[in-house]
Amino acid sequence: MNPEQLLRKLIVRAPPDLFAAICISDRARRAGDAPRPSWEEIVRAAEELGIFTAEEAAACLAAIYSRAREAV
Repeated sequence: MNPEQLLRKLIVRAPPDLFAAICISDRARRAGDAPRPSWEEIVRAAEELGIFTAEEAAACLAAIYSRAREAV
């Protein structure tokens, strides 16, 4: 799966509490506020819930951090 498909899978399959954590993290990032849930916590929770396999979780985190490095 490509990075966009992985993020789509995460958002579509996330239960309400995990989806809220995703939204909180994104809003906090945009506003520069802290604290916020880390993407590692979000992706690991998705893995524990069976949304991602271990390989998909690793690929998702790699894509997130790759994009973060590109933005700097």
